[in-house]
Amino acid sequence: MTNDNLRTTLLTTATDLGAKGVDSVYGWGLLNIGNAVNGPAQFAFGDFSANVTDGQYIFSNDISGKDGLIKNGSGILILQGQHTYQGKTHINSGMLALNGSNQSKAHIADSGTYQVKGSTGAVNNAGTFISRDATINGDFSQTADATFQTNLGSQTTINGTANLAGRLYFDAFKSGFIPETGTKVEVITAEQRNGEFSKTELSANILLNGKTVYDDHSVNFDITRIPARTTVLTNHLLTHSTADRAIQSAASAVDKTFTQPDSLQISELQDAQKQDLVEGAVSIQNVQSAQSLKRSLYSLSGAVYSNTNVNTLAMGKLNNDFMSSVQNTSDKVEAIVKFNHAKTVGIHPESKVNKIPIAVYWAPTKTSVMVYPAL
Repeated sequence: MTNDNLRTTLLTTATDLGAKGVDSVYGWGLLNIGNAVNGPAQFAFGDFSANVTDGQYIFSNDISGKDGLIKNGSGILILQGQHTYQGKTHINSGMLALNGSNQSKAHIADSGTYQVKGSTGAVNNAGTFISRDATINGDFSQTADATFQTNLGSQTTINGTANLAGRLYFDAFKSGFIPETGTKVEVITAEQRNGEFSKTELSANILLNGKTVYDDHSVNFDITRIPARTTVLTNHLLTHSTADRAIQSAASAVDKTFTQPDSLQISELQDAQKQDLVEGAVSIQNVQSAQSLKRSLYSLSGAVYSNTNVNTLAMGKLNNDFMSSVQNTSDKVEAIVKFNHAKTVGIHPESKVNKIPIAVYWAPTKTSVMVYPAL
């Protein structure tokens, strides 16, 4: 902090003494270090210039006052609480993250990032605006070189006009199963929409796709599901090896398994086993790369258990570990693999050969069992 920053912080967080407010006897009051460590409580001596060069700092006091905030430096400044300061907020570089509310109008420069989880005033974006279910009380305007970043399932409400341009970027997919018929997700709602994003980009996802759809008051995204077998063929995952048939077979099995949550009614989702089925399907749909999908399908295929690579898989040396949620229906065993980083592999419960044991998490009973794969 600069000397001005320290002065602002120490004075505005002091405990008031005597007459309410600043007075001629006690001034700003009694120094309160406990409050001061949480950052300023007012912007009262001109705009507060926060130069966060690295790392992150948190201002958790509610900030009022007649002046504004200037965020400089490549680091992160986090504002927590309910802020009512009247000046503008300028994010020149680095990130300003709001977890709460702020009525100030914000300007994001081309090197700046403003992340909002809560509500903010009007926003003029020439850099990157990240919405986490943000509410914007005012207009939102974005320039041609700027980015609106969000995740599917996070809705942004603009109580004003949305003037759109530049890039729409989804950094994560909706937490929910995508049925064969697709899913329409509301991304932005506004009192009025002008313009469109020039392009829409998705974070790496190999089994989902979609398109952006506009109307007068909203921006929506139609998500579609890509069959695992189609992905295997179009991404050249087959290398004419002995594993190809197993991978194709597993891809077909995964696609067939997806038809089960497709047909579930809302009332059926209360069933714990069906919830496991849906959650497992969601995890598979969110696989991030073609190679991760290939490894996952090979693990599911059953061929892995006659291959010495099983030990490597079991030790969790793959980027995506596997947890098997096993559902017994009549005499048939169905398995959905979840990418929950549980240091486990998908295992058929009857594959017991007296070789090297592997500890596997058994989802229905929440216990660990020992499985003996063939080597």
